[in-house]
Amino acid sequence: MYTVAHPTRTYYNEMDRILNLCRKYWWKGDYDWQRIYEVNCFQTITEFDPKMQHYPHIDSAFNTPDNRSTLNMIVYLDKEENGGTAVYDGEWITNDERIHMLYPVEERFTIERIIPSKFNRCVIFPGNRLHGGYIEDYEKYSGEGWRFTQVQFFIPQ
Repeated sequence: MYTVAHPTRTYYNEMDRILNLCRKYWWKGDYDWQRIYEVNCFQTITEFDPKMQHYPHIDSAFNTPDNRSTLNMIVYLDKEENGGTAVYDGEWITNDERIHMLYPVEERFTIERIIPSKFNRCVIFPGNRLHGGYIEDYEKYSGEGWRFTQVQFFIPQ
């Protein structure tokens, strides 16, 4: 028996625990997922209008059933605990996030729910929901402040 956990074995054991939670609530089969993490970093220089929020997007088609949708896992890593992730009610728009990171969401969408940001909180939700990063007070992410999130995707197989 091993008395010291091997990092790789520990990593896969923890991922199995997360995938078993996904299987409990969504797709019951296997998931494809990348073994690397994506970390999103955001800081504002000029934008302080709370009507401007991160560009809403989806990670699976709207018509994908929840139990077949790509699952999004977000871990909030900054200690500001400001805003979170907004889930919107509305129709798809062309995602021009690569051109304009922020969008006047209130002009077109209704916020269905805000998943609050809390340091080290992990949330998992179906990617077929229109969603985007949400910031209540941009002052917290200017100057020295940064918003950090770790994102991973689980794709039903």
